[in-house]
Amino acid sequence: MNLAGLLEEEDPGIHKFVFHPDAAEKKPVRWGQITRLIREIRSGRYGAALFGESSHAWWRPGKGLASGCRRMAMDMLFRPERCVQKIIPWILHQEKVPFLVVDRNDRPKIDPACFLLYGLSCRYFMRELPPRRLDLFPSQQEVTGVLPLMARSTGLKLEVPVMTEKLQPHSLGICDEIFRKCEVRPTEKAIDILWAGKWNTNEARRRWVEELHQNAPRGWKLKVFEEQIPHAEYLRLCGNSRLVLSPPGRGWDCYRHYEVAACGAVPLMTYPTIERDHPLEEGEHAFFFAPEPGGLTRCLKRLEAAKPDFTKIGMAAREHVERNHRWTVQSARIRKELKTICSVST
Repeated sequence: MNLAGLLEEEDPGIHKFVFHPDAAEKKPVRWGQITRLIREIRSGRYGAALFGESSHAWWRPGKGLASGCRRMAMDMLFRPERCVQKIIPWILHQEKVPFLVVDRNDRPKIDPACFLLYGLSCRYFMRELPPRRLDLFPSQQEVTGVLPLMARSTGLKLEVPVMTEKLQPHSLGICDEIFRKCEVRPTEKAIDILWAGKWNTNEARRRWVEELHQNAPRGWKLKVFEEQIPHAEYLRLCGNSRLVLSPPGRGWDCYRHYEVAACGAVPLMTYPTIERDHPLEEGEHAFFFAPEPGGLTRCLKRLEAAKPDFTKIGMAAREHVERNHRWTVQSARIRKELKTICSVST
């Protein structure tokens, strides 16, 4: 995912070189643009840089040197945008220009295609950052303690230490435009628990929906949709709900958590499996349940006994998201980091 959303406001001090190496469609990036960017870096125009992640690699595990060289040649001829993240980090490193990386991948792993970005960056922000950070890397890197910047098949032994201290969490957050569309109804909510989305093909979600139907507190009104519904309708329903079931998607962190909170509803989530960025706290902004069978039922019983003020908690969740997870807020934090490393580098 590119970072246009994080840096969408205009700023003459920031040069945006927008490309997407993983997209299927061809992007309008030419070698002339790349060489011009290289000249500008070498002229000292930039004090810091920011990259997004990529899963596109030239040399892949299990493939030989010839296969990687062929892939590299094809990209250099027909897909120059795929070469940016392979070339520009080296140029920045040579010119001693520090850079950050924001990895919004939905797996708690650093893709080998990002080893170069990780190895040469000064900070690496991750959406799915596991508590045991060495789990991000293959076991070979954990044992040796070094990270190859180039595939072994190339014959080039370029390595850096596995420096987990540079890792920091970064949430998906919510687009400001969507945040403004979220309807908030502090009172007169007609739905106690809402779920909308595909669940019948997902074993865990199917089980949780069944637990809702079978074990929701007596008198609570449920609203369950078996399929996805229009996004505007979903936000409207969230604003009219006290609790919204918000299970993980491909990764634990997902847009749903922040959309639910932005609507003034209380997210009902599984216990986190990652290190979170400005987290939604238990009982203050959200409620959590164990993912195993019966975990959601136990959580519902606790809520029935405690009788928390869902309206107050929902509004606190909205304020927390507005203060910490809107894209413009995230953008400001990234800009602050860029300015910090820029001032150090200069």
